Amino acid sequence: MSSIRIVLADDNDELRAYMSQYFQKQQDISVVGEAANGLDVLKIIKEKQADVLLLDIIMPSLDGFGVLTQLQHLPAEKRPHVIAVTALGRDDFIRR
Repeated sequence: MSSIRIVLADDNDELRAYMSQYFQKQQDISVVGEAANGLDVLKIIKEKQADVLLLDIIMPSLDGFGVLTQLQHLPAEKRPHVIAVTALGRDDFIRR
């Protein structure tokens, strides 16, 4: 079985490093990229064939909502599954 290829996107360097360390210890998961802003996320997604994107909603340059919008322009087979991660608790963001 091949490993799950993930990209980590969070502007919190400490949290991103923690997630990276955790996932790199998993036998069936491979971290193929990390980004601290939305523009870098898109670049990595276009360069790497990721299966999953762990995406922070609030990031500089382009937020998570903007990343999701841009991902819709990629062919379906190139779009990773997205898991949104955020510490933000505002109801309007959660509904969106």
